[in-house]
Amino acid sequence: MNLLQRAQRHFRSGREEAVSTLRRAAVIASDETGVRIEGSNAYHWVFHAADAVVHTASSTRGAIVVREMMDGHRPAVWISDRYTAQQGHAAAHQTCLAHLARDVAYVVEVSDDPVPWRLQLWLQTVFGLAERVTDLAASTLAAKRRTLDLQFGAILATSSRCDLTRDLQAKIGRARDQLLVFLPPSRRGRTDQQRLRTTAAPSGRPAEGDQRLPRHEGRRGRGRHPHRRRYRTPRRPQPIRHHPQDRRCLIPDVTGLGNYVHDPNGADR
Repeated sequence: MNLLQRAQRHFRSGREEAVSTLRRAAVIASDETGVRIEGSNAYHWVFHAADAVVHTASSTRGAIVVREMMDGHRPAVWISDRYTAQQGHAAAHQTCLAHLARDVAYVVEVSDDPVPWRLQLWLQTVFGLAERVTDLAASTLAAKRRTLDLQFGAILATSSRCDLTRDLQAKIGRARDQLLVFLPPSRRGRTDQQRLRTTAAPSGRPAEGDQRLPRHEGRRGRGRHPHRRRYRTPRRPQPIRHHPQDRRCLIPDVTGLGNYVHDPNGADR
């Protein structure tokens, strides 16, 4: 301990530089774990950004540790688990998917219910997409986010008799808005919930809250005249050829080959 105290002043400038870099970062991840310091319970906190990592020890697990470390700085995205003390420190919050994957893996191991297994496959798809997030276009990522959100909603809506599965669905369902923050949002006008209501409507009418246009304002009616139906010009009749049975409007070909051509005057010959 005396050795660490004597060496502390040599690392002070580097720590201050790391803290300064952390307070300018746009994306910050944090976590904490319990430790023992001089026989007492304490907590080891870590704050991670793209260009800095800061470790600090504290006797408390409260949000005061985060506020003191940030000193008023509010990043764009904060990444952490669902612990309350680490919520609300940024404009948006991305839930740590690794913590959720650990909870899902436990339920998959102790339960025979298929819902946790589906959640595990869904998380594996998300992890695979996260590895390619810098290589794909924004429109592609937005489309994949819509697909993942619809799949996740279907998993949460699946009924189960397993208590562990229901608890897992409730826990992950509360974090639904924080699972796919790293992907760009959907640019379409209608939300995924509105599409689900439209699909689930028992009749042909749009479900409540749906924004579908009436029939005359759909794809056919777009333009200057929404009520005008399309009119297709009928095809012109082809000239009659090679019909020796009806000789009223036919005259023999001058070539003498026995073919017939149409008489434009319609005279009987």
